[in-house]
Order: sequence, then C-alpha cells, then structure tokens
Amino acid sequence: MRTVLGISRAFATAVALVTASAAFAADEGTWSVSKSSGEVWMGSGDVQQASLKSDDVLKPGETIRTGRNGRVLLVRGEESIMIAPNSVIGLPAEKKEGLSTTIIQKAGSILLEVEKKNVRHFEVETPYLAAVVKGTQFRVSVSAKGTSVDVIRGQVEVSDFKSGQIAQVMPGQHATVLSHGNAGLSLGGSGTLQPIEHGKPRASSVDRVPVPRGGLSAGKPSSASLTPHRHGLVSAPRHGVTRISSSLGEVKLNVHRATHGLARNAGQPDLSTAGFAIIFALLLALLSLSWSNALLSALAAALSGLGIAWLAQRQIGGQTGDVLGGAEQVGETAILVLLAARLA
Repeated sequence: MRTVLGISRAFATAVALVTASAAFAADEGTWSVSKSSGEVWMGSGDVQQASLKSDDVLKPGETIRTGRNGRVLLVRGEESIMIAPNSVIGLPAEKKEGLSTTIIQKAGSILLEVEKKNVRHFEVETPYLAAVVKGTQFRVSVSAKGTSVDVIRGQVEVSDFKSGQIAQVMPGQHATVLSHGNAGLSLGGSGTLQPIEHGKPRASSVDRVPVPRGGLSAGKPSSASLTPHRHGLVSAPRHGVTRISSSLGEVKLNVHRATHGLARNAGQPDLSTAGFAIIFALLLALLSLSWSNALLSALAAALSGLGIAWLAQRQIGGQTGDVLGGAEQVGETAILVLLAARLA
C-alpha cells in the first residue's frame, strides 16, 4: 500500500507541475510593467485611473497615462515599449483581423522594440497615421502638430489616414503627417527615400488627447474609451474609504500576480522540468505496477490535473499555491480510487 501511495503522489506532483504551465498559458503574450517612475496611471472606461504599480498588466481596453515626469517600460517577452512623459497609449478592446498586436497612441512619444517575424504583425495607430511592422526598433510621436515615425532599425510601413498615402520608411529615416494643412506623408532622413504609393483614405478611430502646458494628470472616467464598461453604483468617496467604480461581479482578479505564495515564486515551469517530473513518475509506476495499471494511473492523473487547471483559469484567471496543492490531492485521490477498484 505504501508503494501505491508513493506512485500516486509522484504522479500527482508531476501533474501539478503541468497544471502550473496550463494555468499560466493564458498569461503569455501580455504587456507587463517592468519599470516605472514619476506620475503614471492606468485605467479603462468609466473606472477612475489609478497609480501604476510594478508587475501591473496592460489588458485589452486599458490605457496608460504618464504625467510630466512619468516614464513606463512595458515588456512582452523580447519586445518592449518605452513610454515618455505626457503620453497616452493603450490596447484596443478587440484585436484587428490579421494583426496580432495593435497599440493605440493618443499623445506623447513611445520607443518600440518589436520581435522580428516574416509577416506584418504589429501596428501602432495614432490620430493621423498607422505604422505597421514585421520587426524593428522605431519611435512614434503624437502632438498637436501631427505625428512622426522615426525608424532606428528595420523597416516600417507608414500610412496616412487622410490622403491614403503609403510609404516604407528605412533606418535613419522618418515620416511625418501634419494635423493641419496639406494632407499626405512627408519623408526625410539619410539614404534613398522609398517612393510614396497611393492607397485608400480612411478615417482614424483614435482621438488625440491634448496635453496641457502643466502636463497630463490622471484621466477622469469617460464614456469615450477603448472599451465599454457598465456603470457601477458608487457614492462620493470619503476620506479613508475605498471607492469601487464597478460591481464586484465585473472584477477579474489575477491572483498569481496579486499574491506572494508558491505560484508567484515558482512561476511557470519550463518544459524540461515538467517533462522530467512526468518521466520519473512513469518509470516509478512501471517498476511497481503492470503496464495497464501504470498507463491508466497516468491518464487519471492527467485528466484530473487538466480539470483543476481549467477550473482555476475560469474562476481566478491563473493559479496560486493552493491550486497546485489541490491538483496534487485530486490527482492522488483519482489514482488511489482507480487502483483500489482494479486491485480489489
């Protein structure tokens, strides 16, 4: 019996490691705050913008706003966005067809480092132009005068909304679109400038945020946002009272980023760690049980672990140390019940 308990525990522990990977899978591809300084805020819709904290995640429909001394570094794998003072950027509520990433820039300046791929997959949309890239380093600046794109490395396709003009901008070159006056792209910089092609004009979906002389401040709740939100029932905030701007039923808590338990410290185990744990558990089972019982035990542990991963992702959006412990216990119980039934 002690051998059976050891086998079930080994299987369940291996499944708990796999559960960690499954629970974290949905968190891949998110922009997280690596560094920030000065006055910086994040919010969405009719929710009052709050001060930005390290490890915060920029979700679809949310915006980041920097004050006159605010700076933010967003990272996503090898990609990064450096947000300068007096800037407003965000993510649209829904992805554009054919593009894996779209950044909405309403004011200020951002420096982007984009992963290189074989297809155009990354777009920055401003009030006056759009910049689409395969992979490059470039800067986009939005002001009352217009928008400019400066390419440091790689190649950027820039399109002017008003005229429909399109051009490829090479390293050391820049493209500018003016907010007033003659419509169209203006190219400059070193090297041979690429020809400007004519496309179809279209309206911009981005409204510029004016930057006051004293710099930007925390944005007020507004219905004109990147994503719709329902209005919660709130009263005027008093001193010492926390204001809730939406009903609790609409709040999604990213638990593994909010807690300091096992999940936060362990992170997502790599494939080699999870694979070693599974192989070790299988070898132990094969040495102690018949082939059929060993394989059925592995199947029971895997199904129970995936069930816990699915439930944790649906309920809390990730995992905690308690989720890992629960996966181990449920997996062990499933194996014990299976073996008790077959060996009876």
